[in-house]
Amino acid sequence: MVKQSMNPYQWFCVYFNVKDINNSIKFYEQLLEHKVERQFKTRWAEFKICEGFTFGLLSPLFDKNYISKNEDLSQHYDDNYIRNFSEKIKLGNNAILNLTTDNIKKDRERVKLIRPKALSVSKIMYINFMFPYYFFMVKDPDGNLIEIAQNNPNQK
Repeated sequence: MVKQSMNPYQWFCVYFNVKDINNSIKFYEQLLEHKVERQFKTRWAEFKICEGFTFGLLSPLFDKNYISKNEDLSQHYDDNYIRNFSEKIKLGNNAILNLTTDNIKKDRERVKLIRPKALSVSKIMYINFMFPYYFFMVKDPDGNLIEIAQNNPNQK
């Protein structure tokens, strides 16, 4: 876990809820150019981003199917989780994963070739409030947004 000074929390993980975990694993292995570090069946997969921090993929469909079997759930879930799980879980566009690259044009072309294909890859955009900022947006197969920005904003 990455501990920040003067922060009561430790950074541990960011994860996206996904519809098809195997499809999402294929997409993110290509996007991140990194293999999944750990996986539990079709429920969870994680990528180690840096020491103490992971990016994960969670398939709520796994829990839905498991809970619907009406077997003894006490080994895996408590009553609070089961009650709260009935709330609708929104897939896609819940958070934005922000990544940086040294060559934004080259990386945008690489991302366009990933299979399974991203839902969309935007043009390179530019904003300048605090500093020059070049970036493009990608929608993964579940509609989650990924922003990829230029490491050196003074270099187009």
